[in-house]
Amino acid sequence: MGGSLTAWCGNLPLASDDPSFDGAVDLGRKYVDVRARGKPVSAAEYLERIVELRAQTPHDSHVLLDELEHRWAHPDAPPSLYVLTFGLSVKDGYFVAGGENLGMHVISTKVGRAKRSLVGRLALYAEGGIGRGMTIPPGSLTLRVAVFGHGTSMLTESDLKREATLHVRALGRIGGDGRVTSESYEGVAAVEPLSRFVQRCAG
Repeated sequence: MGGSLTAWCGNLPLASDDPSFDGAVDLGRKYVDVRARGKPVSAAEYLERIVELRAQTPHDSHVLLDELEHRWAHPDAPPSLYVLTFGLSVKDGYFVAGGENLGMHVISTKVGRAKRSLVGRLALYAEGGIGRGMTIPPGSLTLRVAVFGHGTSMLTESDLKREATLHVRALGRIGGDGRVTSESYEGVAAVEPLSRFVQRCAG
């Protein structure tokens, strides 16, 4: 396969009141995502900002800046992928997995993709939760896996979801109206197998 693939695995808490995270979000939205949309943006300003951020950002958070640099260099690259873990609470209805009623509060794993900057996508969870009547308890949102690259070696969201379903149960929510929605995966047991999977693929 051609191209490149970067796989990061770890345990990085995400919060909208973290200056390092907020700085990366601002950089992504003002420069990297603008460039990915094909609009002009100052390369000199971007380079100055990212150098400053690297100097101020804890090493564990550098994956967010690495992905920004990747997206800056390859604005047309395939969507970056992520695995998040977080708590979920609902006031109306309850969560289910494998037909089992899990109650109104669960721990879950989310597999997703970011069409533009990864940090911009993650900010949506940190700022507003998951929506649809559900909340993410403060302090529980954590990035566990990030994958980015270009060319035919890049993985897809479907690749990660297929791997996850080999190890854990799908998580659903039954609302007060009886409707069932899919909410990714139960618990955090998918994290380790997904980490091993992306590391194997990255070689």
